[in-house]
Amino acid sequence: MLGTAAAAPLLSSGCSLLPKEDQEETIPAITPPKISQKPVYTVKTETLETKVRGAGKLMATVEEDLYFTDDNNRRIKNIAVKTGDKVEKGQLIAELDVTEQERQLKQKRLETRKDELTMIESLRKADEMTADQLEQAKVNFALKQEELKNLESTIAGAKLTAPYSGTIVSVSLKKGDTAKAYDTVATIADLSQLTVAATLSPDDQKKVAPGMEAVVDINTAGQHKGKVLQLPVAKKMIAEIRTAGRTEDRRSDRTRSIIICLCSSINSPKV
Repeated sequence: MLGTAAAAPLLSSGCSLLPKEDQEETIPAITPPKISQKPVYTVKTETLETKVRGAGKLMATVEEDLYFTDDNNRRIKNIAVKTGDKVEKGQLIAELDVTEQERQLKQKRLETRKDELTMIESLRKADEMTADQLEQAKVNFALKQEELKNLESTIAGAKLTAPYSGTIVSVSLKKGDTAKAYDTVATIADLSQLTVAATLSPDDQKKVAPGMEAVVDINTAGQHKGKVLQLPVAKKMIAEIRTAGRTEDRRSDRTRSIIICLCSSINSPKV
């Protein structure tokens, strides 16, 4: 018992002789220095605009002068329309005075019926006629038929009608005037198909090219987008002027107008 008890203090004192363990050193966090950064910008592409301004007017892409082709220069019996009227295809525009020709036509039709009966009788008696006599009878009959057709053609051409549905933009003659062949009686246009003719200065013209976008400001109709369709023609333009029995060239001066095609429809302006 004594030996066991003495050993206990010895073991206890032996444990206290071991060295103490070193504590782990705490290293402070190192903040890296801030490096100066270049500024970052968001880049996006846009179209650079070069604006030019000009004044212009609305024009119909489909427009036509209406005229008679009768070389006898007859008087106008009736003008059935006025400026600003909307007309349908085939509607009467103007009419020449062919009262005398209508009377002659009635008489010619009666004579033609008589000539037909005479010709039938001549063919029945062909054996009693010489070849020359029979041929002369046929020629005379054909000539009278031709006279009848000419009268019918003259009367039919005395009525001027609209070639398509549209609006009368101008009337040049009035009732009682003498209508010469190919002289304009009225002008019709399709105002549902409009374009713009704008005039620019020579310097501004150099900045414009076909296909460029345009903004057209129309009185009482607001702004409308469009595209440049055509630039001024450098050479002189040739217009055919049809006169009685001949055609002549009339050269117009160079124009400085550009043509702009509208991308949106607008209400037809009042004429």
